[in-house]
Amino acid sequence: MKYVFLLCTCMLFSLFSCQDPIETESAKALEAYQSGDYQKAIDLNQKVLDLDSNSTASIVTYYNLSVIYREQQQWQKAAEPLLKIINIDSSEVNAYADLGLVYLELEQLDLSIEYSTRALGFGAENPYSNANLAVAYRLKGSYEKAMTYSNIALSFDSTNIKALDNLAIVCESQGLLQAAIKYHEKVLMYDSTHIQTYPVLSNLYGSTAAADKAIEYGEKALVLFPDEINMINNMGFIYLEL
Repeated sequence: MKYVFLLCTCMLFSLFSCQDPIETESAKALEAYQSGDYQKAIDLNQKVLDLDSNSTASIVTYYNLSVIYREQQQWQKAAEPLLKIINIDSSEVNAYADLGLVYLELEQLDLSIEYSTRALGFGAENPYSNANLAVAYRLKGSYEKAMTYSNIALSFDSTNIKALDNLAIVCESQGLLQAAIKYHEKVLMYDSTHIQTYPVLSNLYGSTAAADKAIEYGEKALVLFPDEINMINNMGFIYLEL
């Protein structure tokens, strides 16, 4: 998921001519972020918070910090500003939803479920939180709930890759290989860059004796992962069977 760096429109146009120091530092932070200088953007956003850290206006800055940390996959640091947001405004649904994702990445599954569920308390039509809940429940071994929340996510967004991938993994774990294939192919239909799906599909087709399809996806996988030993071995076995 691509995150959007949140800044008020007035900050974008004011830039360095702003008289207000908060707007000035915020504009500098945006410029640093857009240039890829994340550490400078973090420092400048922190400077903004030194000026104002507890008002509703500071929520935007906390979101900005969380976005930067998530893009760097610094998940624990990404959680901290989101928790600050909730302390300022307990109705900020996006903070709960994002915490559901952050704690999922940290493999703190109970916290992920707690915050995703709280996000859904503001409105169930939220494929993002439903998909995160589905993955968390799968990792906890609650496959029925994993499938339920995946299907809810898909009812609101039929192209949700996380939900489709989750259903594929659950089906494969239950021995439902044809269903797993169906969901994996849907993943690639909506996102052909989801490269980890190619070797999985090759293996699944190999397990269902569909050698032509196994070869098709295996060759695609080897273009993407030419040194993947397991994939090379699998292709050898497929050709041996033929």
